Amino acid sequence: SSFWNEDMPALTPGEYDVVPLNYTAPYDFGGYKITRTSNKLKVLPPMNAIAVTVTVKDQANAPLADATVVCGNVTYKSDAQGVVKIYMNEKGSYNVAASKDNYLSAQTTIKVDNKPISVDLQLKKLEVTLTYTTDENGIIQGEKVQKLPKGGNAETVVAIPKVGYRFVKWSDESTEAVRNDRNVTESKTYNATFATATYTLSYLLEDGGEFEAG
Repeated sequence: SSFWNEDMPALTPGEYDVVPLNYTAPYDFGGYKITRTSNKLKVLPPMNAIAVTVTVKDQANAPLADATVVCGNVTYKSDAQGVVKIYMNEKGSYNVAASKDNYLSAQTTIKVDNKPISVDLQLKKLEVTLTYTTDENGIIQGEKVQKLPKGGNAETVVAIPKVGYRFVKWSDESTEAVRNDRNVTESKTYNATFATATYTLSYLLEDGGEFEAG
């Protein structure tokens, strides 16, 4: 069973069972005997509202059920066909976003006027993982573990040496401290290595001068 309260989205058109909550038997109230009964509630489509149909699909265009869809300040859940029906009473532009565990979120902007709107949002499954590690002589700036869809792009990470050390290379032989991995098709781990920083000092001796140790 489900419970509705005023903080939840409006009921979509359809027929609903209305059942008394926490009720077991008739009771007296203000000189009256109160008997609560179950019944049906039929919700009709709004006469003046604009219908917005959001369909959430995966990368194979299969419907995604139980995806979270946010439009404005209201949150909905997609049905078994990946569909959410929203009825808008005010014209204007609205951001519509969809998300689901283990999928990359998607969003778009819709413009509500006088006509019904249909919009598809495709969520790509997070199938590969990039892991960035380092030895004790440096740190990783950015997201160390990133889950991506196949063919996706990772967020930028930077290998930063600690004081007294310098960046040498990543485990794939890249000598660029900044990584921007693109078109990722398989899970990988990249380890950054560092070495002790060394410096060369040069002294200039003018004519008539000499070096003195100590």
